[in-house]
Amino acid sequence: MVSQIAQLLQLGIAAFVIVALMVELARRPLAMVVALLGVHAWSLLFGLPYARVAGIGISPDDVVNFIALGAAVIRMRRGPRGWQWALLVAVALIVYATLRGLVQLGDDALLGFRLELYFVVPALFVATLPASAGTRVVRSVVLFGAVIAFIAVVRWVLLAIGAGQGGFMGGGDYAVSRVINSSAALWVAFACVAGAVSLLERGTSRGRWKLQALTAITFVVVVLAQHRSVWVAAAVMLAVALVVTRRRWLEKAAIVVIAGVAVAVIEVAGLGTAGPVAESLAFAASNTHTWEWRLERWVDVWSTHAERGVEAVVLGSGYGYGWVSGVVGTWEASPHNGFLQIAVRIGLLGALLVFAPYVLALRRLPTFGGGVARVLWLWVIGALVYYVPYSGNMLTGVLLGAAVAASVARPRSAVEVPWAGAGVRVPSAPTTGTRPRSWAARRLPSRT
Repeated sequence: MVSQIAQLLQLGIAAFVIVALMVELARRPLAMVVALLGVHAWSLLFGLPYARVAGIGISPDDVVNFIALGAAVIRMRRGPRGWQWALLVAVALIVYATLRGLVQLGDDALLGFRLELYFVVPALFVATLPASAGTRVVRSVVLFGAVIAFIAVVRWVLLAIGAGQGGFMGGGDYAVSRVINSSAALWVAFACVAGAVSLLERGTSRGRWKLQALTAITFVVVVLAQHRSVWVAAAVMLAVALVVTRRRWLEKAAIVVIAGVAVAVIEVAGLGTAGPVAESLAFAASNTHTWEWRLERWVDVWSTHAERGVEAVVLGSGYGYGWVSGVVGTWEASPHNGFLQIAVRIGLLGALLVFAPYVLALRRLPTFGGGVARVLWLWVIGALVYYVPYSGNMLTGVLLGAAVAASVARPRSAVEVPWAGAGVRVPSAPTTGTRPRSWAARRLPSRT
């Protein structure tokens, strides 16, 4: 009896602390964003511990996402908008799919729901922020990306001197020098693109060498990380950035030179004699097997899913079905396609709710000009490319939320040029009738 009372008391205290954190972080949303990014970065680099509570494994990402969901609901009470409701309904569909799986298959349904939930919840929370917070969100993402790049370099140095275990992440024919996984490499690619955009748009040479160093180092890390899907996403983002930037030919040439010098340094630095690094890099560049089995699995997954009927196609098959090992009626492995995974888990309705905000961002962000708006726009493009072989995560969820918050903003009369230095302000372009002449003419405005 005493032990039961003690357990109830502990649960009550924990519930009080969590609710208090929800309320406080609803008032301080940027702290919540940093917590989401920090926990996710740590999980990608080092993994996360977990504790058993009532037989269920609870890890820090479970806690931070639960708090973020509560804080998002609190913030929505102050003035919910349509796109926030779309993401909230998507969260409800994920919960519904999890409950269906629990009823039909038992606890095995709990093995898969986190992937989609921890993509949509951060998006929902960040979408409640004012558009003016986009600058700090972008800077936080770039800062964490630079830290990940630094840790990757340290791991390669340890690998080179024989002090590190090959790979730092297991599996694969060429994982011996893959010191970060694809999600971490994508994060570094986002930082690289942000640095490139800064170089293209910066109106002053002050601090320019820092941007050049950031762009060059992160570019090298993306190449050596040997994740071809990230290569493609980074190449698309950089190519689009070069194409849409008007004039700025000197800056464009600088970006191309930085990329060329980075590749040359990789070659000259002795990859030809670097043993496992050179071999795995060459193998990663030439191997097409993973794309072949992915295409085969996509067809198999969708055809099997469609056989379950109209309800499954519209609302999903529920968690537990699909690609969780050991559950009846599953495939051997994940199909490695973010669009397909969401369509199978929560149906075409859920996929529409999750990916329609991307269409909004792609259409609206270019009208706000350059700087933060352009960085978010390019990141949205890169994330969509990345979803072809992989799925969303907490990072891409945060970026989706920031893009949504920026896309529904209202222009104001004067705006700051993000990369031209503090205090520099220029008149904004007309809000109706014509589009801004230059990508660098605006930054994200505040919502009113």
